[in-house]
Amino acid sequence: MKLLTKTNLYYLVILLAVFTVGGVLFYFSLLSVINENTNERLQQEKLQVTGFIKNKDVLPENVFMLADSLTFVPVTGQVKEQMKDTFLMDNFEGELIPYRMLLFPVSIGNDYYQATIFKPTLESDDLVESIISTIGWILAILIAMLLLFNYFFMRNAWAPFYSTLERLRSFELSRGPVEFERSTTREFQELNTALEQMTSKIVNDYRNMKEFTENASHETQTPLAIIRSRLELMIQSGKLDEKQMKEIQVIYESATRLSKLNQALLLLTKIENNQFTGIQPVNIKELIEKKLNLFDDLILHKEIRVQRSLQAGLIVPMNPILADILISNLLSNAIKHNIRGGELFVETSKDTLTISNSGLPLKQQTYEFFQRFRKANPSSDSLGLGLAIVKQICSSYAFTVQYNYTNDLHEIRVNFTKQA
Repeated sequence: MKLLTKTNLYYLVILLAVFTVGGVLFYFSLLSVINENTNERLQQEKLQVTGFIKNKDVLPENVFMLADSLTFVPVTGQVKEQMKDTFLMDNFEGELIPYRMLLFPVSIGNDYYQATIFKPTLESDDLVESIISTIGWILAILIAMLLLFNYFFMRNAWAPFYSTLERLRSFELSRGPVEFERSTTREFQELNTALEQMTSKIVNDYRNMKEFTENASHETQTPLAIIRSRLELMIQSGKLDEKQMKEIQVIYESATRLSKLNQALLLLTKIENNQFTGIQPVNIKELIEKKLNLFDDLILHKEIRVQRSLQAGLIVPMNPILADILISNLLSNAIKHNIRGGELFVETSKDTLTISNSGLPLKQQTYEFFQRFRKANPSSDSLGLGLAIVKQICSSYAFTVQYNYTNDLHEIRVNFTKQA
């Protein structure tokens, strides 16, 4: 829900609550004033009736005074004066009409009567309804005007914020720091200044990290390549005895492993820093076929039976290098950890890729499967970074990757639909 909509809803709820409570209080206050005025008029008419009886010593006839009604009923006991509401039938209109009535005792000699004066309150009720209706319309118009004013005013007031938000959404490290619009609102101007400083620092850190990564990659790989080439020359020289040959072989394997580890960590860093920016449509089927051909010797060596069900329509927009690494790591992992004579299933659908292999059951926890340096067999020569790289590539594109072990098969499924 947008901020403007939420603000308007808050205003609407508050206004309705205030006006509802105010309207109820106003209604009862107005009703109290009208009843008080009616009671005073009934008391005045009572004084007229008692004055007439006192002067004339006879009961006045039932008369209508300004649409009021006066009746006398003989009684034998005392009558208590009381004021209350009642309804009387209007024979002309055929409906009950609300009345306010005053009962009080009168006497002529030894005869006692209960006198009752009825005063219709229909006009008062009509007046109250008219006033409440008028006030209701005024309040409705007032609320509508307030909401419209608030909507247009707030939209104009928050325009700098939405402009800032739009520029943040389009922010890319490769384009450099973001410059925001100047705002006459102090809070928004302070926000833009802070964001400019923050994005500038992020871009500088990114450039420094990128430079460090590139330098580290070059400066580390070069001496490692020299070490390996020198070791190869020593191995090929034929001047080493068996013990020296074993020692050199260990050093060579360690240098090779260090070189691979360095390359894998640098690759992870580059992916995390979004340094692979070029995006192209990648045909996953063609890429899988290409990689299976490259792994053909290894597949034949382990006597693995490959079953593939590949759809041609799976085209994924992503960096081609990362797509190549993703498919290569998944297939390599499925082949490397498969048993001799095992099964390898490769299946694609409209938006998913599923690779299953018949490797031995794992001892590690499922949640550790995509973590760095987690290996099913700690004694293996694997770096334990292949699936971590797969996970990082999927995260970069908001893809999901899941591992399941069902029916004696290790299954890794990649969903290429971007998750929110």
